[in-house]
Amino acid sequence: MAHGFAARFYHLEAAGFNSNVGCIKMERKALLKLKDGLIDPFGRLSPWIGENCCNWSGVDCSNQTGNVIMLDLSRKYDCPLEGGDSPSPYQLCQLGGTLNPSLLNLTHLNYLDVSYNNFLGIPIPNFIG
Repeated sequence: MAHGFAARFYHLEAAGFNSNVGCIKMERKALLKLKDGLIDPFGRLSPWIGENCCNWSGVDCSNQTGNVIMLDLSRKYDCPLEGGDSPSPYQLCQLGGTLNPSLLNLTHLNYLDVSYNNFLGIPIPNFIG
């Protein structure tokens, strides 16, 4: 039985599911432009540093190509209960600002979640869909 597991693991590794493909430079720049347009009072996106954006929180990339395929900016993070400019715990960790058209450079993006943030009723930009 262990032999069957090893064969399946090898198959997945050969198919590229265990590769260390890094972030694509153009897509990293697009994410940084997106970050620049956002209001982030608790620094949720402050760990977005370094060359490999595939390691950034909320960002998932294809193991085969390095393209960003998922961006989850929903408010699912544990945050401090005090500090910042938020008047209530409900508003803690919410992102605001605008969604930059640089998202269009994430051509393989198939999942975007910006729920539970505070974009002040701004409609979803036309460039998203």
